[in-house]
Amino acid sequence: MKVRLKHFAKPYLELPAELYHLFGMELLLNAIHASFMLIFNIYLAKLNYLDPVIAEYTSYRYLAVMLAALPVGLLIKTRKLKPFFVISALTMPVFSMLILIGIELKINSLMYSGMFLWGASLTLMQVCALPYILRVVPSHLHSEAISLNYANYSLATLLVGVVIHWICNDYISLVGLEIYVNEAVVLMMVCIVGCFAVLFAVKLKEPPLQAIVNAKYLNTNRLKEYDWRKIIKILVPTTILASGAGLMIPFINLFFYNVFKMDSDTFSLIGAIAYCLVFLGAFIVPLIKKNYGYKIAITLIQCIAVACLFAFSFTELVAEYAFAVHLAVLFFWLRQPLMNIAGPMTNQLTMSYVGKGNQELMAAFHSGIWSGAWYFSALTFQWLRTMQISYYQIFILTGIFYTIGVFLYYLIILEFEKEQGQT
Repeated sequence: MKVRLKHFAKPYLELPAELYHLFGMELLLNAIHASFMLIFNIYLAKLNYLDPVIAEYTSYRYLAVMLAALPVGLLIKTRKLKPFFVISALTMPVFSMLILIGIELKINSLMYSGMFLWGASLTLMQVCALPYILRVVPSHLHSEAISLNYANYSLATLLVGVVIHWICNDYISLVGLEIYVNEAVVLMMVCIVGCFAVLFAVKLKEPPLQAIVNAKYLNTNRLKEYDWRKIIKILVPTTILASGAGLMIPFINLFFYNVFKMDSDTFSLIGAIAYCLVFLGAFIVPLIKKNYGYKIAITLIQCIAVACLFAFSFTELVAEYAFAVHLAVLFFWLRQPLMNIAGPMTNQLTMSYVGKGNQELMAAFHSGIWSGAWYFSALTFQWLRTMQISYYQIFILTGIFYTIGVFLYYLIILEFEKEQGQT
């Protein structure tokens, strides 16, 4: 067992220090991101915001990412990435605070602009992360590096979920005062902690700029030299999966709150446990991929996850029974790690499939497509909820999107393995 553990941990210990500086910066910024994903919608619902209004408000964040991702991807191709990380680390906590201040003061313009700018700031980190990893990490450690990076958001969700469960909707003593900790107080506290992300950002190092510019796989600025056939081909299933996810993931807290009357502290603990499973699963991704290949690691695992999603959806139909909430939590816990465990392998497949000359642009497209799809999905969710469409019907639509996307990824895996001479 000790030998196996040592063998498992060895690649992670060989990763360069820069990756762990990146990990620390992302962890603090993802803590802000995760806390908003866990309880922000519930906070708005308690302020009597209706689902369609919450969806419209949420869409502004994804609109910003959609608009910013591609320009950032083109901009970073022959530039150092550290300045982009520093800007993101400086601005994201500030814009997050603006959102909370806008809600508290009931200034709609500040709320919407804060959310938009927050999304743009988050884009800088998300688009630059994968290209930075590919630049500073040796190729034989890419699987481990990508898995570790992918696990970052899960760890952040686990940590803030536990903290939220511990202190939210309770009183804490601070300098002799008893302070009631509601969702707004928790979110502001996380934003303040997130300000320390810049301390990690300034420590980042990368290869000399000249080496980046002269590298063969980066020696082009002309759009016609990209492999558009492969880029477009991989973007199709990405868009379909993202569209389905955008109908569910940002609003799953509303489902538990409105259907099962689950408050922020309880949902945060459930979310923390789910992402604990995702975090642990991310570290076995390289082993799954090496032992079973992409067909099993991506296709089969995601098919099981989709089945759990369908089962999860139908719990709304029996919500009046006490067992329903337990089934919903169980299927949520199963679906979340299974769907997300394939994420690092899908990212690696995507980057390997499109080739080195297309990776920076692909990273930008990937972020832009996901956020763009989530933007339109948020608007769709807004329209569907306005039409009084039930949550379970919306989540079934998500399952249909997932099913199509997984099948298309399977076809790409077959093509990629054929190119690589695999059976």
